[in-house]
Amino acid sequence: MSAVSPAEGPYERLARRERARRMETALLALSFDHRAVLLLREVEGLSCEEIATTLALPIGTVKSRLARGRDGLRRALASRGEETP
Repeated sequence: MSAVSPAEGPYERLARRERARRMETALLALSFDHRAVLLLREVEGLSCEEIATTLALPIGTVKSRLARGRDGLRRALASRGEETP
């Protein structure tokens, strides 16, 4: 989560908190397996190989879960009217 800028006004803070809430809700809509791999990759910065070792999974399973997790997150955000990359 980003630090609050001193120049950030109340509307910007509210918008940032609302985006964070929507992201959390969308992440919780994913299965545990997909969410775990996605968070290890995108938040913790682990490589697919590191995730495979950590979770004792084949690399192909990690890549599949990562792709499906990203797709699920994208769909969950889109269904709530969020812009997705």
